[in-house]
Amino acid sequence: MNMLHEEEIEIINDFHDAALAGDVVKIDKLFPVVHFDAEDHFTTEEEMMAQNKFYGEQMHKSEHDSMRKKLATL
Repeated sequence: MNMLHEEEIEIINDFHDAALAGDVVKIDKLFPVVHFDAEDHFTTEEEMMAQNKFYGEQMHKSEHDSMRKKLATL
């Protein structure tokens, strides 16, 4: 799981740097990557929680669902 998070941090950092620089072209290029990566992360994590019968699965999935809604509005 940590390696997964490290890759995500790199993607988010690249997106953040582009946003700070006002690089609209790079933002437009990276946003679909950020969106895809977030969904992939959520799905993978939800599968792992279900397989391991994680006690906080529903609460954590609710957090994912909330973020999914926010991403859908962007």
